[in-house]
Amino acid sequence: MTEQDKATYTIDQLAALSGVPSRTIRFYQSKGALPAPVRR
Repeated sequence: MTEQDKATYTIDQLAALSGVPSRTIRFYQSKGALPAPVRR
């Protein structure tokens, strides 16, 4: 799978889809458990 094939979401979209608060997603990003967001 190439980078172009992967779906991308904003933190707010990911939070809404997963039911996890955006603050929690940012916490896991800061700890390295989730990759950093792709900058556009």
